[in-house]
Amino acid sequence: APGAPTPVRPGADLSKLAAADGADGYLYAYDLPNFRGDWCRWDRDDEWWGNDCGNFNDRATSLWNNGFPGLFSEVSLRRDVNPSTNQSVFCIEAGNYYADLSLGYERFLDGGWADNAISGHRWFTDDADYIHDPHYAC
Repeated sequence: APGAPTPVRPGADLSKLAAADGADGYLYAYDLPNFRGDWCRWDRDDEWWGNDCGNFNDRATSLWNNGFPGLFSEVSLRRDVNPSTNQSVFCIEAGNYYADLSLGYERFLDGGWADNAISGHRWFTDDADYIHDPHYAC
């Protein structure tokens, strides 16, 4: 399993953090809190987690975006597996993590719980990243 993630603090220089902490360009998802249990990783978009890592659809309880800072460093996590519908999303920036989604703090923009409800994701770039808030871009 990959090493434990390092949090990004407000004002952190992501380019230095990535060099120091070894960003590898992947989004990691684990089926248990605190980055334990079965896990899966992606370095590109994946609209349907059902065919990855023994079906990771609706299994994530902890997440880590170990992506590279810059273009396509943020990830939009999606609940709905059908890309043609209005998907509910929440986002995570490069260097950030959620150790335990079951605590109920992280929700999709429509208010739905994120724990064990993520079905896919897309990498994106947000030109308005000015407060290091993982929800600003969704």
